[in-house]
Amino acid sequence: MRSLINHLMFYCYQVNMPSLNERWLDVPYVIKAYKENNRINSDFAIANEAWSVLSDYSWDGNFSQFEAFLVKCDYLRTSGSIDLVFLSEHFPQITDFIRSLNHKHALEESAVDASEEIPVVNLVLQKPKQFHPALLRACEYISKNYNLSFNMMDLSQNCLVSSSHLSAILKKDLGSSFKQLLNEYRIYMAKNLIEENPSCQITVVAQDCGYTDLSHFEKTFKKLVGISPGSYRSLFRETLSTEKGNQFY
Repeated sequence: MRSLINHLMFYCYQVNMPSLNERWLDVPYVIKAYKENNRINSDFAIANEAWSVLSDYSWDGNFSQFEAFLVKCDYLRTSGSIDLVFLSEHFPQITDFIRSLNHKHALEESAVDASEEIPVVNLVLQKPKQFHPALLRACEYISKNYNLSFNMMDLSQNCLVSSSHLSAILKKDLGSSFKQLLNEYRIYMAKNLIEENPSCQITVVAQDCGYTDLSHFEKTFKKLVGISPGSYRSLFRETLSTEKGNQFY
């Protein structure tokens, strides 16, 4: 009986496979394997500008869809590498995606500028003598525990003042609320994580920065940065993907 139960549990177990976009760094190795197995010609290549677009495209069919895409490209091309012109001519759905990327260009530039901003928490900690001791304790607590779940009461108890008193200090000295201060710091740390590891999963970044609700994290990120965390990640993943891709092309 136990053997039957284990057998059923094995076949009922669900495995959540990451999407192709989350495993994009594996793609160059897949293309190399296709060349070695003569699935595509050995001179097959993807131009850098096309590579960056494809890495952000939504591959709903995962690797099977991408494999069909590679084979079709190799069949249709006459010479040279796969570039944006080729994609526009033979893959209209990707062309639409290219247009949407162009519309986001201005927002992406503002996001890069925003990545250099220092959060209020750090500014306070850099000038300890200029601020109320309770405010310093609050900023220290946020900087060390931003990835945990806590509320205003928890923070005020750590600062040895009442919630109303701490709220008044935040408003008077920083013109900010507890939630604004915490979200700003969490998103700042989220940007750092994405910049350090562009192949990271957005869900993991959200959890590591104290967000249990992915939708809330994405809305907060876009509100403060100007673009979604996925689009922000693509800014840094593009360079990394290109560097890895150039090893094979």
